[in-house]
Amino acid sequence: MHLSMEASKHFHQNWCPLQYLPGDLSYEKLVVLDLSNNDYVLEISSSNIKQLFPKLNVLNLRCCTLWRIPNCFLYPNLEKLNLISCCKLVEIPDPIGLLGNLVYLNLENCYNLKELPNSLGSLVNLRELNVNGCKELSRFPASMGRMRSLLCLRMQETAIAALPNDFGCLSNLEDLYMWNCKQLEELPESFGSLTCLRILNIGNNINLTRLPSTFSGLCSLEIFNASDCNLQGMIPDDFEKLSSLTTLVLSGNSIQGLPRSMRGLSNLETLYINSCKQLVAIPDLPTSLKYLSASGCESLQTLPKLSNHSKLDYLNVVDCGELSGIQDLPTTLKILDASNCISLQIIPNFSHLFQL
Repeated sequence: MHLSMEASKHFHQNWCPLQYLPGDLSYEKLVVLDLSNNDYVLEISSSNIKQLFPKLNVLNLRCCTLWRIPNCFLYPNLEKLNLISCCKLVEIPDPIGLLGNLVYLNLENCYNLKELPNSLGSLVNLRELNVNGCKELSRFPASMGRMRSLLCLRMQETAIAALPNDFGCLSNLEDLYMWNCKQLEELPESFGSLTCLRILNIGNNINLTRLPSTFSGLCSLEIFNASDCNLQGMIPDDFEKLSSLTTLVLSGNSIQGLPRSMRGLSNLETLYINSCKQLVAIPDLPTSLKYLSASGCESLQTLPKLSNHSKLDYLNVVDCGELSGIQDLPTTLKILDASNCISLQIIPNFSHLFQL
């Protein structure tokens, strides 16, 4: 057991059975309450507690056995609520909307959580929401668009099938992690209104076949990972509007071509298009590129001219069986991996390479 009181402001009891809070706590002074890893069913709103926690800022119930969260009326000024791996938690009560000062809500790996209340939209100061691993969570409330302060949303490995139509109203959202949401079929057209978005990971969403027509509106996007989705056909030809993009990962998709406008991505440094088996050609690329990996592109026949790409350090075309030639490469290139390119006939001068 770890039990401590620091000037009556911090109460920690971890890895120790506790069903009710001690009756002699100075609730009016308590700032941090940490009851993580508690095997008992917690009932903080027990009848033996009659007063509020007026100064409580942090409530940590990580890995606790509880079916519902404690009465939200008890801690009106709460800022951080940690419910990671509360595996028996099945719902979040509607009064959570009363926590107007909440900035951090972590529900990661709450496996049995099925839905979030519509009052979630009342959390107007919330900056980070984590529902990673909530495998039963199939939708967000329609009110979500009101959470204008949200900066980071983590929703990986959930059962979310669609985002609210007004998802684009999350105008300050910067980081969005949606990896392995296998029920997700499309992104709403309002998605392009996320003009502050910097990081977007939609990898391994196997039912996602296209990007919304407004996608090029993501003018602040720096890192975009759409690997192992089911994107098909041609990528929209207005990618040059993503002028802040530095890393683009499109590996494992059924795309047949990349947009010609990619050469306008003046900040792009890293491009992964591995295992795009229907990709026949790569268009001209921006001279800012440092890393190009196109291994396993079985139908790839031609590469763009790269001799002027003075920043290119690494080129990988392993297992590109249809690739017939590699034109002149920049003298700054350090590593070229072209093994198993069985149709390769045109080969440049390799004398300057550090590794071949």
